[in-house]
Amino acid sequence: MPGPVIHPTAIVDPRAELAEGVTVGPFAILDGAVRLGRNTTVRARAHLVGPLVLGEGNDVGMGVVLGERPQHLGYDGTDTLTEIGNFNTFREYATVHRPMPGGRTAIGDRNLIMTGAHIAHDCVVGNDVIMVNNSAVAGHVVIDDRAFISAHAMVHQNCRVGSLAMLSGASASTMDIPPFWIVQRFNV
Repeated sequence: MPGPVIHPTAIVDPRAELAEGVTVGPFAILDGAVRLGRNTTVRARAHLVGPLVLGEGNDVGMGVVLGERPQHLGYDGTDTLTEIGNFNTFREYATVHRPMPGGRTAIGDRNLIMTGAHIAHDCVVGNDVIMVNNSAVAGHVVIDDRAFISAHAMVHQNCRVGSLAMLSGASASTMDIPPFWIVQRFNV
């Protein structure tokens, strides 16, 4: 298997660890202790901030930002780890923020995080989750396996989305969504 392929315009921090078969595209930035598993692709202008660990076979789309500082007034600049599993797809301009000190931001396997979706600090996302364009989850949210967050939908902080639950398009939830439920927006 070939070693990493890095475009000449990419910026790769000396602390980054790239496994076999990794591809880093034009103008991508690997900033700090970023570890990429085998056959991971980082596309043009993506920005990965360590400490960050991605497993194998991930596809990081154009302009994606992973591991950036949490959007929290109490954040003190501490380096905290963002953990991402295997075979995830992050489409254009999706964002995932690192946890607050003592917290955890972790994403499982085989998730599809579509264009412009946002996963805030201290979120834990299971496996086979789909987040559609411009959906967002606030801090301290847990999304269980195979949940579906539709386009322009939002989940309030400290909520849980159960396994196989669905939040329909342009909806918001300020409470937990139990497994298998469908939450939809009603026109009033």
